[in-house]
Amino acid sequence: MVVGMCQGLPAGAWLTDPFINKPEGFGFGLPMVYLFWIALVLMLYPACRWFARVKAERRAWWLSYL
Repeated sequence: MVVGMCQGLPAGAWLTDPFINKPEGFGFGLPMVYLFWIALVLMLYPACRWFARVKAERRAWWLSYL
């Protein structure tokens, strides 16, 4: 709903079932999806490196479950 409103679609278009009757013009093209995906991977990379370092330094039993 937020993405649709950012694209200029009315909020009332989502009062019906949004998965069956999507408003015309809703969504992104494949290049934009790839751009979002790459941006998300780049944003999460530092957190993943930090967590890998924590798991390597600490030998707490519960870290093996994460």
